Amino acid sequence: MPASITLTDKQLVAAGITLLDQDGQPFVEVPVGVTTGFVSSDPTVAGIVQVDDFNIEVTSGTVGSSIITATVTLQDSSVLTDTLAVAVINSAPGVLNFTVGSPQDEPPPGKR
Repeated sequence: MPASITLTDKQLVAAGITLLDQDGQPFVEVPVGVTTGFVSSDPTVAGIVQVDDFNIEVTSGTVGSSIITATVTLQDSSVLTDTLAVAVINSAPGVLNFTVGSPQDEPPPGKR
């Protein structure tokens, strides 16, 4: 998994963690007494939809940046963590809006 990803504000991406045993073999399911979790530092930028113990979907929100942290708490209460930096950028232009200030009196001639 990359350490960072950039999404537009109209995208989502599947992401997940792999838990390996001491011999480097991946677990197919979470061992008894072990828990996994995911949290976003700013859910308004990058939301999380948990699919299962190992997988999530990262949903984009407002433009900005967020860190997704995955945690695995082992039977002995020690914790393993990994992070994914998520940057959300604008999608393609879609609407054009004028902005207009408040009307003001013109200055007298020669005072501009």
